[in-house]
Amino acid sequence: MKISELAKATGISTRTLRWYESKGLLIPSSRSDAGHRQYNKQALQRLQMILSLKALGLSLSEISDMLNHSGVSLVSVIDQHREKIADNLKHYQMLFDKLTVISKHLHCNDNMTNIDFLETIKVTHMFEKYHNDKQLQQLKERAESIGPEEIERVQNRWPQLIAEMRECMQQGISCDDVQVQKLAQEWLDLIQAFSGGDWAIEQNVAQGYRENPEFSQKIGLDQELMRYVHQAQQHLS
Repeated sequence: MKISELAKATGISTRTLRWYESKGLLIPSSRSDAGHRQYNKQALQRLQMILSLKALGLSLSEISDMLNHSGVSLVSVIDQHREKIADNLKHYQMLFDKLTVISKHLHCNDNMTNIDFLETIKVTHMFEKYHNDKQLQQLKERAESIGPEEIERVQNRWPQLIAEMRECMQQGISCDDVQVQKLAQEWLDLIQAFSGGDWAIEQNVAQGYRENPEFSQKIGLDQELMRYVHQAQQHLS
């Protein structure tokens, strides 16, 4: 695929991809007769390694050394990345799941498609984009403070809550109805359980979902439902 196609598929700008190339991190697999950069599966694997190593806290120079000199394997990087992701809350679950799929396939020497790598790269980039280092540390500390049982409860409750709110919307129940108000309050409570009441983190999450509607749709969110929830929350005392 061309650089523009890779950028569109992963959410990483062409400028960043060219910058990685200038640093010797990501080299196009080939060039077309017209001189366009072309990227194959091996290039996608390398891009995933770059993003995973960045997420593990390595500088670009350290990443370059690991990629070019140490013989580090993709599967070992993916496994280390998974361990770090596992420390965070439910908003990292999507990325953790995708990395787990890749890890299992690599351990079994199964064939992975370009789509598998593109989806994982995009999720990795999305979370790096919407939370700064301080906020990521806050989320980790928040997870440690509330404990794994509460995290699991919140994670399990979200799909149910979304489904219940959608059913109310589809039945045409008013936003100021007692039942809807109760669900709207619980919605806010679950958000704060994740963010610790940090408004900036909550806004970053909301922005991430707005700018990446495909992820919202996967968990049952859409603009119509979000408007309904927002209207319901406006009636909360």
